Amino acid sequence: MLIKGLIIVLGLFCCQLQAQEPVTLQLKWTHQFQFSGYYMAKHKGFYKEVGLDVNILPANLSMPDSFDAVARGEVQFGIGHSGVLQQRIAGKPLVAMAAILQFSPYCWMVKDSSDIFHARDFITKRVTTSGKRENTELLIMLQRSGINTDRLAHYEGDNPTRAWIDNKVDAMQVYVTDLPYYMAQQGIAHRLICPQRYGMDLYADILFTSQSMLKNHPQTVESFYQASLKGWRYAMMNMDEA
Repeated sequence: MLIKGLIIVLGLFCCQLQAQEPVTLQLKWTHQFQFSGYYMAKHKGFYKEVGLDVNILPANLSMPDSFDAVARGEVQFGIGHSGVLQQRIAGKPLVAMAAILQFSPYCWMVKDSSDIFHARDFITKRVTTSGKRENTELLIMLQRSGINTDRLAHYEGDNPTRAWIDNKVDAMQVYVTDLPYYMAQQGIAHRLICPQRYGMDLYADILFTSQSMLKNHPQTVESFYQASLKGWRYAMMNMDEA
């Protein structure tokens, strides 16, 4: 009876191992705290608990686009910016699952010594290049404040951060989770000009999938969604560990 019981246990264990469904999450950037909820979901076994073997794939920095990979079915899930709405309107079969960031993380960063206090102050200023696809809100914020963004002097060098530090650039587009923190650590006083102050309150770091994935594998989508949010709750409650 003992041997029979062991065989049954081993059989169930093997079935559980075989039941792990492989899926891939395509990040919008390189590995960093910005995606900590997904790392915690994987590290703490939350994905495994729901039968998923999750590969977390960093972006190709030469072309950090998660939309096409999901739309083509190369990966099952992706993290994207608010441009997922534009992609959907343009006909790509993408479905938003969760908005992890409740406001846009994109801001303009200026030195404390700068005379830029409001969006309207950007006239004649030198700025780092702002993409029209991933952070449109930065440009719209300026346009709504009367700034002709086509006439702004754009810095297109290799190291915009160094240029900003050296006062070769007046304003630099930043992601609030990294560069402002870095500058504070370096003792460089600064302030942020952010879209939400000007009525551009957008979600960001949106978890999404494809229509075909949702239609053909609804349980997989639901399981990934629930385990991911569990990972985020854990990360926020255990930030030192995360």
